Amino acid sequence: MSHLACADLPNHPLNKKQLLTMKGVQKSLGGIPLTLSASSGIYLGREYHCDMLRLGNALFGLKHRICKDFKPVVSISAPVLQIAHVKKGENVGYKGIYNADSDKKIAVLGIGFGDGLFRSLASCMPVFFGQEPAPIIGSICMDCTIVDVSHINQIEKYEEASVIGQNYTLDEMAAAVGTLPTEVLSHLGNSRRFQHVYI
Repeated sequence: MSHLACADLPNHPLNKKQLLTMKGVQKSLGGIPLTLSASSGIYLGREYHCDMLRLGNALFGLKHRICKDFKPVVSISAPVLQIAHVKKGENVGYKGIYNADSDKKIAVLGIGFGDGLFRSLASCMPVFFGQEPAPIIGSICMDCTIVDVSHINQIEKYEEASVIGQNYTLDEMAAAVGTLPTEVLSHLGNSRRFQHVYI
């Protein structure tokens, strides 16, 4: 077993070099099964498929440098734990970094950086209630995140907010933090509070 170092760069010479090296190892070991390619390697051609393929980001529908037609299938939602009203001039969150410029209705969601939600997303990421975006205000806390829902008329306690889904994808979150979607996936979902549903 090996893993292509440059699979997402189809013309990189290391791809062929690594393939030939592993084919040589396979032959020297009596022709045992060989696996070399994850998602990117699939598009390098059948010779890179060897005996087994290991689907990674393609399985989650993540955008791909080689094949851009995947549809995202990962979604994450978080429940509304509390709805509160904040008066103009009042502060929200750690260090009081958010100061309300008018009266606000806020919702506290049951997801935070303890669940793998990057704190740097606080100023650039919305969550969604249906098609309605709700911006994050203040800091993302360990166990909760606060959003502005002033413009949403109907919102109930325990209602689910979409954190990742059709309106805000894993790829968009990764771009906002300046990393790979696979790194985001490795952070999110490790908390015991996550309930994983596979379809």
